[in-house]
Amino acid sequence: MPELIMASTRSENPVADHPARAVRRTQAERSTATRNAILDATIRCLLEQGYAATSTTAIQQRAGVSRGALTHQFPSKNELMIAAVGHLSEMRTSALLERVAEAPAQGDRLTWALRLIWREAFNSDSFHAAIELWTASRTDPALRSALQESERALGRRNREKLSPTFGDEIASHPNFRRAYDVVGRQMRGAVLTNLIRKEPPESDTFVAECVRIFRNELDTTV
Repeated sequence: MPELIMASTRSENPVADHPARAVRRTQAERSTATRNAILDATIRCLLEQGYAATSTTAIQQRAGVSRGALTHQFPSKNELMIAAVGHLSEMRTSALLERVAEAPAQGDRLTWALRLIWREAFNSDSFHAAIELWTASRTDPALRSALQESERALGRRNREKLSPTFGDEIASHPNFRRAYDVVGRQMRGAVLTNLIRKEPPESDTFVAECVRIFRNELDTTV
């Protein structure tokens, strides 16, 4: 039976205001909301507690759902973690795309674009949650397969969506993809190194180094 949510309705004329009325939410809408709440809770647990301590019980409590609701959506932890891969991928893309409209029309667009990627793609909660899944996937073939597919799709999607921020001259360069991928690996490696050192590189200095590497790759002849 559809769930009832109370919502007040107000007309343009205060005299004609109606009392609160019930807005019906379908079973499909309730199911989607429950699923998203569970996935959001999973990401928070991964970020704050790490993969090893992220139990289905901890996720259930954080999501505020019943055990039955959780197992109905995700019968096993493995299925939940695989679903979290896709959910996390969407989060990581959204964070970047929200900033694309801010790209400058002129000036040093390469530095702006790489600074955006460094800050939003590699120094975000969603990226650190992804690291937990990468680590767990070393001994979990199903999770590793899901991550490999997701990371490839994420890389393609972000590169396509972000390429306009680099400007036409760079984005249309035949070596653009290679330069983009090389710098992406540089940034990923820096974040993983910082997990141990706890001494993140000074942002402007590191981005300047990435700009130098990117330009070198553009100029490299294979």
